[in-house]
Amino acid sequence: MSLRPWNLAPQAVYSLAVYPKEAARSSLCFPRALNICTYVTPITLQPKRYAIALYTPSYTLSCLLECPEADLVLHLLSREQLPLVPVLGQRSGWRFDKVDYLRRHGWLKIWNHRAVLTQTAAYFQLRLGEVREAGDHHLAIMDLVRAKGERAAEDVLTTHHLIEQGVILKSRRARARKGDSSDLRVKARQSRKVAWGEDIQQQ
Repeated sequence: MSLRPWNLAPQAVYSLAVYPKEAARSSLCFPRALNICTYVTPITLQPKRYAIALYTPSYTLSCLLECPEADLVLHLLSREQLPLVPVLGQRSGWRFDKVDYLRRHGWLKIWNHRAVLTQTAAYFQLRLGEVREAGDHHLAIMDLVRAKGERAAEDVLTTHHLIEQGVILKSRRARARKGDSSDLRVKARQSRKVAWGEDIQQQ
C-alpha cells in the first residue's frame, strides 16, 4: 500500500481522558470523555509539556473547553488495546457512552484515584495550559504532572499497526487480513482481568 508523505512515519496512538475537576479529591473518579489522538508530541524539557491536537467538533474538546481546570490523563496505547480504537476513535461521545462500554467489558483499572484504561503502555497526568484554534483541530498545550510507564517500547501501538489491521486507510490487503485483528481481540479479552472490571462497576 502506497502511503502519502505525512503517513510514512509511524505515530504513536494515544487516548486522552478528561475527568471532572474534583478528581483529585475523589476516592475513584471516572472520565467524562475519552478519544483517540495521534497528533501528540512532547515540546519542552523544562517544564515538561505536551502539545495535543483535538478535533474541533469532538465531545472531548467540548468537555475540556467547558472546564479548563479538568483533570487529564493521556494514555499511550499498547498493541493489545487495538480493539479499543474503533470504540474510542470512531464513535462519538455525543451519542455513545464510552465509559459505560469500558466498564462493562473490563477495560478499566485504578491509577492515582482515577479509572484509566488497562493494558496501557504509559500514563501521563496532565494539566491544561492553553488552547488555540488550528484549522479543523484545536491545539492544546499541557503541562506534565506525573507519568508512569508499564510496557516496553516494542509494545506501543502505532498508526502503522492501524493501517496494517485495516482500522484506518483501509485497503484490499488490510481487509484480507481482518482475521488478524480478530485474533488480537481474542488475545486481549483473554489477557484482561474481567473480574476486576466487574468489581469496579460496584464501587
